[in-house]
Amino acid sequence: MKHNQISGYEKTINFLIFHIMFISLTLVVVLLKGNFLLYDLLVLLPSASFFLYLNKEARRKIIPEGFILGIFFIMVFELFALGSHSWYEPSMFNFRPFGVGIEIFIWSPLYVMLVDGYYEYFFDGHKSKKVPKMRKYWLVFIMISLITSTTIYSVNPNLFNVTYFYAIFISFFIVLEIIFYFKYKKFISKAILASFTLLPLGIIHEVASVALGHWTFEPGHDIGYLSILGSTIAIEEIIFIVVVPILIISIYEIMSDNQIG
Repeated sequence: MKHNQISGYEKTINFLIFHIMFISLTLVVVLLKGNFLLYDLLVLLPSASFFLYLNKEARRKIIPEGFILGIFFIMVFELFALGSHSWYEPSMFNFRPFGVGIEIFIWSPLYVMLVDGYYEYFFDGHKSKKVPKMRKYWLVFIMISLITSTTIYSVNPNLFNVTYFYAIFISFFIVLEIIFYFKYKKFISKAILASFTLLPLGIIHEVASVALGHWTFEPGHDIGYLSILGSTIAIEEIIFIVVVPILIISIYEIMSDNQIG
């Protein structure tokens, strides 16, 4: 069945299946007091796989984008986070490339695939088999950024110690999305709607992960903190849950899905 022939009833059923699955699996991990790796494998992997199954025609776009953008976020965003003491992710593995836990290398691509797959199935009526010409420039930018950031971090990690780094990055993302909105209002509007429908699951994921110690926020390095069900969460992280899915979808549309031609 083609994407544009999927009935509203079928989408509603799959919407419910996904939400029940995500919440139930998260509850299982909480009851088991599972570590970060277990959460990756028991919650994010089935959730991302569910949308890869539903988006058969878009897999060749969603999967590469998940790895490309996921690894980029890790090796740039994470390095600044570590250098600035904004958050820290314990790991069950002794090997931590550039100080980054192995678990986040699994989490990040799966998270991107989940967001893109969710958007593609429930909100994107446009379908193109072409890959945008901008993809090659995106890949060049990614490679240069990864090589540059990891080299600089290896030589002098203190350069990544930026006061209120998280707030600065989130502010930059918001400005970028405002620019995207005025240039690509049609799909950015859909991206915003997708992000807000994902928000409840994002909050559940965040509260569970902090409660289980998958990551922690070091006091004094963020603009403020909220306590949700006993979990202390940086204010920037709450904004992240809304803003970053919009950014992920925007990059997917522009660089992979050819929404803009």
